[in-house]
Order: sequence, then structure tokens, then C-alpha cells
Amino acid sequence: MTLSHITKALQAGARLHAFRSGGGLRVVRIERGKRGGKLIGYGEHPHIQEALNLTNKTLRPVIGRMPKRSVYMTGASSADGPLDEWILCGHTFDAWAESDGTIVAQMLNPYFNNEVPETLLKKALTEGSAEWHDRGGIHLVHSVSYHPKRDEHRYDYALKEIKRCTQNVQYPVAKTGRGKNFDEALQEALKAPQLEVEQKKSAA
Repeated sequence: MTLSHITKALQAGARLHAFRSGGGLRVVRIERGKRGGKLIGYGEHPHIQEALNLTNKTLRPVIGRMPKRSVYMTGASSADGPLDEWILCGHTFDAWAESDGTIVAQMLNPYFNNEVPETLLKKALTEGSAEWHDRGGIHLVHSVSYHPKRDEHRYDYALKEIKRCTQNVQYPVAKTGRGKNFDEALQEALKAPQLEVEQKKSAA
């Protein structure tokens, strides 16, 4: 299904926000103007694609009203696609239009954990430990034990020293895509690399 009504709403100045509810439902809200504006589109479903389809329907001029809520009690515990998995993991995504009508879709993971480089895991395996510098901190990984039956190694990780900031272990990353419509922008976001989001510095 082409989500044309969502595209039109975004190009008219609305903003989309999608997230997972406390009960696991995938929820989509479209609000007029900035976040917290008048709700003009809404959908919830155990999977995100159907939540988007329902939201698209609420924006049709013929309908023009919010669907009844609490049709579903909980969301699905497994994902039916990459976007659904993103939401299932507790991440979110937003969409809006730029001044020329281009749609921007941004998938946000606010608590990204940097993975240990494979070369350092191998070094920890042979030498017992390894350390690396990243984002102003010194990280340490130890090879703790080995399970022969499963051919698996267990590692322990630690932030050894902070040299620059206190937000080294977890930080926000985003996948951003642009397109002439919402569907295209969302597909581009799914293919995009995860890039660190610059955080606003607090006033001294």
C-alpha cells in the first residue's frame, strides 16, 4: 500500500512519530506542526506496517476521524520485517517534510551500544585482554571462558577510563533517508548507515 495520505499530511506541515507502547503495540501519531500539536492521524497495531496503513486511512478526507483505540491489547513479540524489528527493540522513527516538499524519515536509537571490533576480540582471545580508544574513553575487553561444545567464547567489557565525557557506553544514533514521498524516504532510511547524533551541550 502506498501511504500517499501520510505524504500529503507531512508536506502540509504535519509530523509523524512512531514508537512501541508499554504493551508492545506499534503506535503511529501524526500531529499538526511540532510535537504535541493537534492529532490528525493515528494508528496502532501489533505490527508497524499495519499501524501505518491504519494511520494513512485516518487521513483520508472521506474518513477524517480517529479510529477506536484498544482494539488490540498487546503487540507482537516477534517482528515481521526490519522496520517492525526496529520498533520492537524500543527504538522510534519520525518523519517530516523539508521546505521543498522532500520527505525526511529518521529512525532513532537513543541508546546505542558500540560493538567491540572483531580484531580486538581476536586479540583478547589470544592475549587475554585488549583495549581501544573510542569517543573520549578507554575501553577494555577480557576473554573470560570458552565453551567447547558450543565453540563459543565469553567476554567481559569495561570502560577503563573516561578522558573527555561521561556518555561513552551508550549514545544516540540515527538512520536517515529522504525521498519524494513517505514510502521512498522510509526505504532509504532502512538502507542508511547508523550515524551518531550530535547531542546538545548543557549550559555551564
